[in-house]
Amino acid sequence: MKNLYLILRKDSNKTTFDLLKKSAEEKGIFVKVIYTEDFDFTENLTLSSNDALYRISTDFKSSIIEKTLINENVICLYDSYVNCIGKMDNVLESSLMHSKLKLKIVPTIFTLPQNKDQIIKYTECLGGFPIILKALGGMHGVGVMKIDSIDSLSSILDYLNSKSEPIILRKFIKHKEQARIIVLGDKVVANHTNLTSEDFRTNVGNNNSRKRLVKEYDEKILNMAVKAVRSLGYEFGGVDILFEEETNNPYIAEVNFPCFFPTTQHLTNIDISGKMIDYLINKSKDKIVTK
Repeated sequence: MKNLYLILRKDSNKTTFDLLKKSAEEKGIFVKVIYTEDFDFTENLTLSSNDALYRISTDFKSSIIEKTLINENVICLYDSYVNCIGKMDNVLESSLMHSKLKLKIVPTIFTLPQNKDQIIKYTECLGGFPIILKALGGMHGVGVMKIDSIDSLSSILDYLNSKSEPIILRKFIKHKEQARIIVLGDKVVANHTNLTSEDFRTNVGNNNSRKRLVKEYDEKILNMAVKAVRSLGYEFGGVDILFEEETNNPYIAEVNFPCFFPTTQHLTNIDISGKMIDYLINKSKDKIVTK
């Protein structure tokens, strides 16, 4: 592995880029930046077995660039390049996969109700109001609403159904803490805990107001996080797990890949970016051996 290609938008937070660049260059890896805004799909950029590819930005065009560039030779954090092309890019698809594998997700109805009878049935199934309404594709808490009554849901239902956009309903999990667990390969490399603020969303944009701490979780929770990531065909990811206040039961809220790992790295002083580069280098060596 000689080169690390990083895909990012020019207006994105550069913290992840800076950490990965520093870690790569310390290990003699050249960093090459692919800016999303400048990428030309007519140019024939073909990556080889000397190249690793990681997408930092989470927008649609960056994702398409990643899918365009990846091939069977490229070193990446998917267990197969095919899983990049067919990546489950929203919480609906990933949660469906987790539910099929009997992983404990936040109870979810994967589509909107179409009438009042369904509203009643669906909300009862989710434990009653309040419930969470989540529009897919939003980031940092955008598109997440807490609905407190049948009247509130009924009043926006016609509009939401007319938009034909994927929206899911989820049980409102009252929680005091949420774990962010970073998985690399088949193990957890770091984690931190977000303490509940007045904002009910698990992934809000203004992270500066959050209270955080570092604590250990038992093997059951760590294994849950690893399974949540690996079942999606990823070799890296940030898993958000909610702990219900009344029962302390854990629920997988979502898996983020790519994920914003710098917060965890800075809190724990664990060199996540360095571990990522080492993992890619070792994967590159393994590919050479198996050829």
